[in-house]
Amino acid sequence: MVVFAGDVDQPDTQTSYGRHIAAQLEQGGFTGPVTFLKTGMTGTLGDLAQSRADLAVIALPDQDLAFALEVAGRIQCRAALILSSGVQAPLAGELHAIARRHGIHLLGPNCLGYQRPRLHINASVAGPLASPGSLALVSQSGALTSAILDWGSQNAVGFSTVVSLGPNTAVDLAQTLDFLATDPATQSIVLQNLVRGLSEKSRYYRFASSLRELSVPMLARYTLIDYDREMALVAVRTLRAPGPDGEFVSTSSIIGVSRYVANPDRSSCEFSLLVDDRFSGQGLGTRLMLGIMDVARDKGLSEIVGLVLCKNSVMLKLMASLGFDIRPYADDPDFRLCSKPL
Repeated sequence: MVVFAGDVDQPDTQTSYGRHIAAQLEQGGFTGPVTFLKTGMTGTLGDLAQSRADLAVIALPDQDLAFALEVAGRIQCRAALILSSGVQAPLAGELHAIARRHGIHLLGPNCLGYQRPRLHINASVAGPLASPGSLALVSQSGALTSAILDWGSQNAVGFSTVVSLGPNTAVDLAQTLDFLATDPATQSIVLQNLVRGLSEKSRYYRFASSLRELSVPMLARYTLIDYDREMALVAVRTLRAPGPDGEFVSTSSIIGVSRYVANPDRSSCEFSLLVDDRFSGQGLGTRLMLGIMDVARDKGLSEIVGLVLCKNSVMLKLMASLGFDIRPYADDPDFRLCSKPL
């Protein structure tokens, strides 16, 4: 790993991110080689080649970012991370172009970095290194990333990977999920494990198809929330058990999700509900629906509606118990239209 964080011997000249990341990497317990480079260094590419690494971490003023990324490309870094905030679109585009030219997988700019707790890597400014676990956290929001890390620390929940994407990253959510899907340290990728664990009948009732798992575009759709017009509530189950080394390891999984999406009229919304088969009939669906209805009501929406397959008698029974009006759906006789004023 090579790090461009300014002159570590003169912290007053570093950015706040530069000081933070230098401290994190020096004190975080990572045992791999870390080389700190300065953008004002001199020498030939042969000299720089001695600093070759798989990852470059860059936390510099905006005017130095392009040069540092160019150096990272020339010493054949395969991946780079730019810790920054407030980088404007033209500079972000320039950085993306440099990354493409050198074949670099670029996380950033305008992100808070990433963590791999089991490897003791905290290449982030999102907070202290999380405890190791099997749950992966991926978010575009730096504030949300920090908040979930705080929650995990307070509730003994560990993570396999933490990635703060930010709004201008070159590495996108789909690529991140592709990596996590094959990562042996990650056993829970939010919704994916929930869907995989459903019976074929439950998957058909929820998605009206025989899909076995969510595609990457579907995962992106369900996990990137536009809070102006939609919301999702999740029920999480956390188990703690001793690992092979005797230390307790936390395993978290989502066991239920309710969500709404506002309709174009901005007065009504459409709901969806998914509950792990193992927890069906225990009141979880009721609590999730009541919760999402409360959120929709607080947002000023006046009606909640949804389509339920006629064969899904359990869901129709739940809708009736919550006071929904249930009637035939004119566009498709296989469905019932469920609606309720908020």
